[in-house]
Amino acid sequence: MARTLMKKSVAFVFATGVIGITTLLLLEVAVRIVLPQPPPSLWLQADARYGHVMRPDFQQDFPFTGSGYVMHVRTNSQGFRDAEPLPAQPGVPTIVFAGDSFTFGHGVDIDERFDTLFKVQLAQSGRAARCINIGVNAWGTLQESRYIEDHLDTLAPDIVVLTFCENDPFDDTYFLENGVSFDRVTFPGKTFLRAHSHLFRVLQEQYLLFRKRQTMAAEAAQTAAAPPPELEQAHAAPPIDDAAWQRTEGYLAGLAEALAKRNPDALLLIQATAPWDPDIAARLGEIAARHEHIEYLPLEAVAALPEGERRLAYDGHWSRRVHELAAEALFERLKTRLPAAAP
Repeated sequence: MARTLMKKSVAFVFATGVIGITTLLLLEVAVRIVLPQPPPSLWLQADARYGHVMRPDFQQDFPFTGSGYVMHVRTNSQGFRDAEPLPAQPGVPTIVFAGDSFTFGHGVDIDERFDTLFKVQLAQSGRAARCINIGVNAWGTLQESRYIEDHLDTLAPDIVVLTFCENDPFDDTYFLENGVSFDRVTFPGKTFLRAHSHLFRVLQEQYLLFRKRQTMAAEAAQTAAAPPPELEQAHAAPPIDDAAWQRTEGYLAGLAEALAKRNPDALLLIQATAPWDPDIAARLGEIAARHEHIEYLPLEAVAALPEGERRLAYDGHWSRRVHELAAEALFERLKTRLPAAAP
C-alpha cells in the first residue's frame, strides 16, 4: 500500500512538472509570436557608486524588433559609447556630454548622434574642442553629476552639456531609495533567462512597472498628489513634483559649483529631451536664471517639430532629425566660446 501511494505521488509530481514546463514553453512561444521582446542591454553592469555603469571594451549588436535596424554598441576603455578620449591640451576647451540613453544615442549609430554631428560642425567651422560623451542608459541627474564631480581631474571639463530627461527625477529617487538602478531580485539562472526568454523579459518589465508605481505612490502620499493612472510603460515618465525639482536643482547647482571652482569661466548647459513640455522648459529656465554658471538651451526648432517627427518609429528616443537640430542649436550657442583650431 505504501509503495503504491509513493508511486502515485511520484507520478503526480512528475505529471505536474511536465504540465508546468509545457505551459511555460507554450507561453514562451506565444510571446515570441505575439509580443516579441528586444534583447537585453548586456553592456550594463551593477556599480555601487553609480547604481550601474557600462562595461568597458564591450560590443553588442542590438536589433530593434520589427524594424530591421541594428544598433551597434561599442564601448571604449572607460566604459562609454565613444572613441578613446584625447588628452587635454592647453587652449582647447573640453566639452563633456552627460545624460542618459538620449546622450548614449539609443536607437541610432554614433555618427548620427547629436554630439558627433556637433563635432562635424566644429570641424567645418575651423573651431576646436575636446569632446567626451559619458551618456549612460537610465542614469539620472544624480548619477551624471556625481560621475563628473568624481572625475573632474581626468575629464577636465570647461563646458558640460547635460541632457535632462523627464524620467531623471524618478531614476534619482529609485537609486536613492534602493541603492541600485534596477531590480534587486537575483536567483540562479536569471542571467540565462534574461538573455534567452522573451516571456521572462515581459514578466520582468511588468515587475519593474509595479516597482515604479510603488515608488510613485509613496512620493504622491508625501506630496498629497495622485500617481497618474495613464502610466502604462516602465519607461514612461511620472509627473515631476516640487520636491523632485528641488533635488534636481541641488544636483545641478552642486555640479556647476564644482565646475566653477576648477574653471571660473565654466558653463553647465542644460537641454531637455522634451523641450516641447512647457513645465520642463519653464523649470529648467528658472534653475538657470538662479545660478551664475548654468544656462538652459530651449531647442526651439525641436519643440516646433510635428509630434510624429520627434521620436524614432521603432523606439521612443530622439529621431535622427532631432539629433541634427540639437547639434545645430548647440553649435550656435557655443561657437563664440570655442577657439579656432590650430593649423
